[in-house]
Amino acid sequence: MERVKCLGCYQKVVLLLMIIMVLAFTALYPITVSQAGYVYENSILVPDHKDGSTVYSGKIRGKEASFTVYENKTVIFQYDDKTYGPYTAEEGSTAIPQDNEMKEYMVGVELRKEEKIIFRGGVLELDDIIFLYNEDGSDANINIAVAMSDGAVIDENKISNPQCRPCRTL
Repeated sequence: MERVKCLGCYQKVVLLLMIIMVLAFTALYPITVSQAGYVYENSILVPDHKDGSTVYSGKIRGKEASFTVYENKTVIFQYDDKTYGPYTAEEGSTAIPQDNEMKEYMVGVELRKEEKIIFRGGVLELDDIIFLYNEDGSDANINIAVAMSDGAVIDENKISNPQCRPCRTL
């Protein structure tokens, strides 16, 4: 106690702030850890059940975003002021590629945007990897691109970096 009395006014304020911070973080930690959520695009989307549907909401890249999943498996995505969908997913064994040797481990899926079929085929999950096969047995050509923190964009064919031209192919 003698050491605290010898401290100057500034040092006492800093010590008091440190104690308040420790108490605040001790109280807030269990609250933040107990929240259920799903990681999407380096953000956490928190589920909420409303009127028979589930809304996963949060901020993606600083803008409000939400996925609304209805009981009939329809999904609508809202990002900022734009709405995408409705998308519908249906399971069905008729979509599984019949000539694939792993067909017994697949789940047949049909993904639609309104009435247009976006994907119809089989989904094969092995450990942490998911493979998509079209209904005819070919690999699903899903375009995946990743934007790096330095501005480089990597897709399945090439690396594109705005700082260095021309782009080189892999």
